[in-house]
Amino acid sequence: MNELNLESGVSTPGVLLSADSGAMRLTGECYPENAVEFFRPVFQWLDEYMDGRHRPLKVEVSLSYFNSSSSKCLLDVVERLDEYARQGASVMLWWHYAEGDEDLLESGKELADGVSFPFHLVMDEEA
Repeated sequence: MNELNLESGVSTPGVLLSADSGAMRLTGECYPENAVEFFRPVFQWLDEYMDGRHRPLKVEVSLSYFNSSSSKCLLDVVERLDEYARQGASVMLWWHYAEGDEDLLESGKELADGVSFPFHLVMDEEA
């Protein structure tokens, strides 16, 4: 299984998905013109990774901003992760937000609501 590594752009986050390390990272800002199209390879990679193998997956999300269409895609990612965890896989997620960014904190809380895997809200102190 190939690694998926997308460099961040002006409106797209950096994405790293590694089957070798069982890691997924999203960093930067996320407001692509077409969020569904941008997330399509992410969904495909996750579906392949989760295909009955129950390998652990550690997810780190450190987005400073995302728009409403990206929010829906992030929800889809979390729902896939939750289904994977309910099948017996080990899944952990760290949701980073900047100190004082109540919007990102609330978004993380909403995504964490009802999931069956550890979802950590991590406040990053401003430099």
